[in-house]
Amino acid sequence: MAINCGAIPDALLESELFGYTGGATLACLAAGASVTHVDASKGMVAWARENAAASELADRPCRWIVDDCAKFVEREIRRGRKYDAIIMDPPSYGRGPGGEVWKLEQNLWPFVSLCAGVLSDDPLFVIINSYTTGLSASVLSYVTESVFTKKFGGRSDSRELGRETYKRVFELMGFGRISDELADSFNGPDADEVCRVMGIGADRRAEYDELIERVEGELTHTLGRMFPGTEGMLDALCPHAALAILTNGTQSYCEACMDAFGIASCIALHSGFVSGVSKAQRILQWKKELGAVRVICVGDRETDILNARKADAYAIGVTYGMGSREELEGADALCDSPAQVAKVCLKWME
Repeated sequence: MAINCGAIPDALLESELFGYTGGATLACLAAGASVTHVDASKGMVAWARENAAASELADRPCRWIVDDCAKFVEREIRRGRKYDAIIMDPPSYGRGPGGEVWKLEQNLWPFVSLCAGVLSDDPLFVIINSYTTGLSASVLSYVTESVFTKKFGGRSDSRELGRETYKRVFELMGFGRISDELADSFNGPDADEVCRVMGIGADRRAEYDELIERVEGELTHTLGRMFPGTEGMLDALCPHAALAILTNGTQSYCEACMDAFGIASCIALHSGFVSGVSKAQRILQWKKELGAVRVICVGDRETDILNARKADAYAIGVTYGMGSREELEGADALCDSPAQVAKVCLKWME
């Protein structure tokens, strides 16, 4: 989003790039901003407009634009249009309306540099959201500092939900602030492995479990959100299959997510980490309980794919999560969006 403001909020002109279903757009409209909402998907823009109407914000000043975001920014620069704020939520991988290919690791730097050209002389803020471990929070900080802070002043800050959970927990346990690399390595392994690496024995395991449960719950409700398109994927699949959530997080974390995102009604089964029981074992147990003939497992890490194989399940790797595309190559299918997951699942179930 872009904001061109002399006074707040009356003259706030904000541009949301890769706007999806419009959560940030609606928040800015509700705050009194004039907004430009841009997304390459006609369906997503239509959905965002419907959300604006449902939120009684349809009469607020907003331009709804279906376009490749880079091409849009280039045209705005040529027109001399300026914005006081930008919010961008770029996908890990995607295609524009003209077939343009977007890869976050390759395209973010030139795109962010381009966006600096549409900011006013005294901008309010730039917000960038990232879904891939290929670009860590420290990398995003470097990008924003190099492009925006050096030119316009101010400060840059970045953090990661999963990373922040482990950093806070181990700091509270007296380990100090662990490195980003170590925190990131814990996104995937189960709690037993995390405790083994950190040297947490039986005498402190209950303390660790309690802190993980509390911190995950706090961060889920304050910082967490679903990937764009997840709700539509669930709506598409729920009438055709029993849906389940299986995570190496705690049971309470799983339930906190379901509660925070309002998806409990479409989830038939859910389970957090159970010590000594692998994901494959839990999948096989659920398969027996449901009398299921076939199972599809959707995951973002190599361990998810390996457990799907052990459970004789069809494995879908999602490239918009925590794992890299390379570690998911063993999957039966790779999907770059929740909508694509729904499409693959429905076709496989025919």
